[in-house]
Amino acid sequence: VVLDGAFRAGAAQFDDILGWAAVESSLAAEGPSSEAGSRLLVRLLHDKASFHSFAAPLVAGIRLGAAEPMPDLEAACEEVAMHVGAAFQGIDDVVDFVVDAKDSGKDRLQDLQAGRLSLPLFLLRQEATPAEWAEVVAILGSQSVLAPSERHHLLKMVQKYDLTSAALSFVDDEISRARAGLDDQALAAAEAAVLRR
Repeated sequence: VVLDGAFRAGAAQFDDILGWAAVESSLAAEGPSSEAGSRLLVRLLHDKASFHSFAAPLVAGIRLGAAEPMPDLEAACEEVAMHVGAAFQGIDDVVDFVVDAKDSGKDRLQDLQAGRLSLPLFLLRQEATPAEWAEVVAILGSQSVLAPSERHHLLKMVQKYDLTSAALSFVDDEISRARAGLDDQALAAAEAAVLRR
């Protein structure tokens, strides 16, 4: 479990280095469906934070601490942890995106400009018109300072599509999925097994 977490974390770091250009080619191959983008977003968030930071340590702890194998508990806890991790990464992306540079130490458009894989960028891709997205792609990954017109254009799209609210809605959905998993029968059965010990 821990080794799988390390592999997935490494893959996520590689994805981050490749940036949006690699993701764009994957999405273009699948067509313009927002469903394909949503699936890719969730997979990347899971690889970037969920598995190695939340699910792998939790499942490893269950394996090390349980007197007997508890595959149902492991699966239920992994599912909950994956949603918690996606919510955590989503919040991290939102904080990077909305907090003022004097408080965070970095420009709030830095991740967009650098083409880093972030929740707001995925949401922008899903909402922007093809013409707007082409303008964003021209800016993505540029290592130079944003021109005032580029900054204005990006901020205008952020407001137009209310990306902050959309990102927080995604986070709320992930938290709701995690809470639903806490009600899972496997957790109830595991609790009963632990109490019998």
